[in-house]
Amino acid sequence: MSLFALIDAFAALPLDATPPARAAAARAMLALPGAEAALVYALDQPSRRAAALQIACVHVRDAPGASWQLTALQWMRVAGATWQESASFCADVAWSARQEGRPASRPGPGALTAHAPAPPLTARTLRHLYLSGLRYEFRCADIQAVLPRDSSGLDPYTRALGVFAALGQSQSTGVEAMHRLLDAPAAAADVKTAHAVLHSLWLGERLPRQGELMLAVLRLPPLADREDPLALYREARAWRRLGDLDSALECVERAFGLLRHPHATH
Repeated sequence: MSLFALIDAFAALPLDATPPARAAAARAMLALPGAEAALVYALDQPSRRAAALQIACVHVRDAPGASWQLTALQWMRVAGATWQESASFCADVAWSARQEGRPASRPGPGALTAHAPAPPLTARTLRHLYLSGLRYEFRCADIQAVLPRDSSGLDPYTRALGVFAALGQSQSTGVEAMHRLLDAPAAAADVKTAHAVLHSLWLGERLPRQGELMLAVLRLPPLADREDPLALYREARAWRRLGDLDSALECVERAFGLLRHPHATH
């Protein structure tokens, strides 16, 4: 079977394929001679681009030590990634790295240069990696220390991480920033941006109307179908805050059902 046939087979995996099964399929392809060159070529083919990026995520996860950050940066450069692709890629690899004990928040290429001058795509990738790492460690004040006071010129996912930093500390200014961010259709349509905002509201225990705000975010297009167990757990928190325990329990039960076929995002 050719390398491109393997990429096509990966893309054709059923939606209920488990993460280990997907990773195994990616590694089988990556183990073959010429795999990286084939991925680079596939990135320029619309029908294979998404699958190639997912396989590249596994390549990054398997990079030794702190070199995974440089490997991630190289793939984003080669892909000429959009901000949405970068948000998805960087959030996923930063989450995996944290689980493996080598978070993006540690000193390394991302941490050292996330706030230094760099070409736009490089700077955005480093921000996404480093700030996602800080988010997964709940280091809200450190996120605010990296971002400029006026982040309106940055991409929506970076701005969502700024919202996370404010709402995670129950700062009322975060609610205004959240509304400004989600007023932009591109931001409201992006699943990683929506999850970052929902995560921030879940963390902001002292926010007025916390439950209502969470339910409003859960109505955004990327979350509205309720097929993500993590989103359902967040929704259960919202209903508990509003005193509706029956709806909260229903969300938890549905989340357990979906966990049999996990595909949650972060």
